[in-house]
Amino acid sequence: MDQASTGPKALELATDAVYDLILLDLGLPGLDGLQVAAKLRERGVDAKLFALTGHGSDSDRRRCFEAGFDEHLVKPVDPEVILELLEAHSA
Repeated sequence: MDQASTGPKALELATDAVYDLILLDLGLPGLDGLQVAAKLRERGVDAKLFALTGHGSDSDRRRCFEAGFDEHLVKPVDPEVILELLEAHSA
């Protein structure tokens, strides 16, 4: 497991290693989570991408899926929900 506190660092880590799941906060400095997700998809990264955000509107959700996210999670997120989604996506 790795952690990045900026968008550019998240992009670097996710490009240099193989991950099954990447949790991205949309409020990352440098590059936001939407930008990171779009760039990862452009680079062929096929890890599951879960967006973490404080915004749950339909337009926010749509923007996440358009950027390449597999899930849109509104904070606070119960860890059990993440585990359930992981199981669902790995089936």
